[in-house]
Amino acid sequence: MPGKRLFLQWTLFACLAAIGAFIAARMGWVGYLRNDPTHITLITLGVFVFATVWLGRLSWRLSSGHNPEIVREELGHGWFASSLCVSIGLIGTAIGYYLMLKDGNASGDAAEVINRLFANASIALINTVVGGVCGVFVELQSHFIGHAITKALRKAGRPVRDGGP
Repeated sequence: MPGKRLFLQWTLFACLAAIGAFIAARMGWVGYLRNDPTHITLITLGVFVFATVWLGRLSWRLSSGHNPEIVREELGHGWFASSLCVSIGLIGTAIGYYLMLKDGNASGDAAEVINRLFANASIALINTVVGGVCGVFVELQSHFIGHAITKALRKAGRPVRDGGP
């Protein structure tokens, strides 16, 4: 399948992401998702999964010989999803810190207050990490598809515009 190289690369990436998710689940990291009262991390992961499937569709279309100009226009959604993952992660970070500061004023046993503070701090940190990692992975996929589009346009003798998203 020499014409399907881009799609095969995307498939490898998707399989590695699935294996990484399985390993994270086996290590117990899913517990952090269950403890997130805002569920913002799940939203970020949902955007990541949807964007990965969308980019897989684009890589299939480009590998199947569709017009690279049309695929490039649709690739903008991948770049948008990348920044959206990071932005949602930062919103989750801010909300986690807000919850942490709000609970810091609570009364009760000192150990209980400290436990609540650390629980909300972990929400903020997990949102930051998940948003950043998902954003980077979507950006990598978008970059590889964009590079394949540039190669296809040059091969077809069409003008190639420089720049990113």
